[in-house]
Amino acid sequence: MKRADTPRMRPSSLESTMKTCRSIKHACKLFSLVFSMVTFLYVVYFLVLDKYVSPGGFFKLTLLDNKSFSQALRTVSATGETIVKVKNTRTYAIGAYLDVRSRRVVRIIGITYRHEQAPLFCEYCFDGNETVPAEVEVHRDHFSFPYGTVDLLCKLRDHQTPQYVCVHEGKNLQNTFLKVHNTEQGDNPPSPFEYDFLVCTSALYGSYNNILQFVQAMEMYRILGVQKVVIYYTNSSSEFKKVLAHYIEQKFLDLVPWPITSFLNVSSGWLYLKDPGDLHYYGQTTALNDCIYRYMYKSRYIALHDLDELILPITHKNLPELVEHLQQMSPDANVFIFENHVFTTLFRNQSKESPAGWRSVPA
Repeated sequence: MKRADTPRMRPSSLESTMKTCRSIKHACKLFSLVFSMVTFLYVVYFLVLDKYVSPGGFFKLTLLDNKSFSQALRTVSATGETIVKVKNTRTYAIGAYLDVRSRRVVRIIGITYRHEQAPLFCEYCFDGNETVPAEVEVHRDHFSFPYGTVDLLCKLRDHQTPQYVCVHEGKNLQNTFLKVHNTEQGDNPPSPFEYDFLVCTSALYGSYNNILQFVQAMEMYRILGVQKVVIYYTNSSSEFKKVLAHYIEQKFLDLVPWPITSFLNVSSGWLYLKDPGDLHYYGQTTALNDCIYRYMYKSRYIALHDLDELILPITHKNLPELVEHLQQMSPDANVFIFENHVFTTLFRNQSKESPAGWRSVPA
């Protein structure tokens, strides 16, 4: 679990076919107008929704149709793409974040081919374009796959705060500019945070359809005091999309579009020799790293785990109380690691429906 020392969604990129920063600014103004209109309609949509609550106080699962799900997903992705290929390279940029904790840089989370590293450059949009070399830091947790998670560090002078940055290999022709996130919070950490406890989960992939497991996880998160769940979304069945739309409607779930299979031949496993591919396990480590920076100024604590994992407090009633206790015991700690215990799945019910025995459980 990661503690935010010092990021809601809406990743943004600006496709630039112009060579001057002044031209980009005109496009930015148009983008801002469109974005404001979309945001206004989004807020109105949720304000006028009926709330469905049963007499006993428990929510009634009101599923939306596939069209409603598509609208909800477009709401979080309308401002740009999550994955952008750096032209003429084997590098992909995911998100750009202002990071002033140790030195002033723009940190770009990405994916790169580990065996061949060409020089990369960061170009900022100020009054005029400014280009600096990118420092390339490949993460060690690549599990021997050819591609791995990378941090591209773009240095800034004192008090510089760019709104957009692009990465290129020296020929800045029709490159994509990424919006730099955390520019307002970077120098002024929020107090209090919007959330006390947030969960980042691994990517949903394939035609995921385990509705029972997903609903169990979401409702267990609620019981344990989680206020927001973030999922990097690749694909799922049409039936499952209705369940996702329900939790999006309740503002309990954020989806970050994760079209990783459109760019790389990702592996479905952890071991390269057993499940070969370009990148391990649907880009899990990249997605989780991006989630930390995307929400680090939104939540005081961020937990990283899968849908089939739970951190269960024993002497505390929920996760925020547990972590507060651990923080008091270790005030200088920034990360807490919990030992896992794996339960057998040999006799797991593979059906998406509730087991027959559950019908006798009192409501």
